[in-house]
Amino acid sequence: MLKCNRMLEAGEAPLYVAIRITRFTSEDVGLAAPYALEIAVCRLRVLHPTQSVPK
Repeated sequence: MLKCNRMLEAGEAPLYVAIRITRFTSEDVGLAAPYALEIAVCRLRVLHPTQSVPK
């Protein structure tokens, strides 16, 4: 999360950071915390509700 915070402070788009978090949770965190991916996708939908995000 520190890296994501640094990305936001450097001016990176929040949508890009949300996509990176979603990728990370699907690859690494998914086995340890199965609901992490669901939470990340919900946050991605909040940031970009007009684009189709898989359920």
